[in-house]
Amino acid sequence: MKEILGDYDAIHVRRGDLLKNRKDRFGIERSLHPHLDRDTRPEYIIKRIAQWIPPGRTLFIASNERTPGFFSPLSDRYKLAYSSNFSSILEPIIENNYRLFMVERLMMQGAKTFIKTILAELTLLAT
Repeated sequence: MKEILGDYDAIHVRRGDLLKNRKDRFGIERSLHPHLDRDTRPEYIIKRIAQWIPPGRTLFIASNERTPGFFSPLSDRYKLAYSSNFSSILEPIIENNYRLFMVERLMMQGAKTFIKTILAELTLLAT
């Protein structure tokens, strides 16, 4: 996959599971990350990554976002790539999301520039 992409940058955008509200010990619905939805929308991402990734670059996006086309607005500025673009390569080896994450992690580590969206993941994705 790295060979096919050539010189690329990567971003890890964790949304799906972290956007859910959970009840606190008093039974009140709360978000663990109140600004996550806003901070991980394409319009916000474009502004935040512009200082590190110039327009026209290939951007590999690793995400658990389930909405098809969610990151499409980024295509105005970047050439987008996802692990799903490589299904013919991945289908024989990916049996679960843990394996997919490991492949995506290798892709992120091989990027010229790698941007994380959640501070807590710094230790999880350290090389």
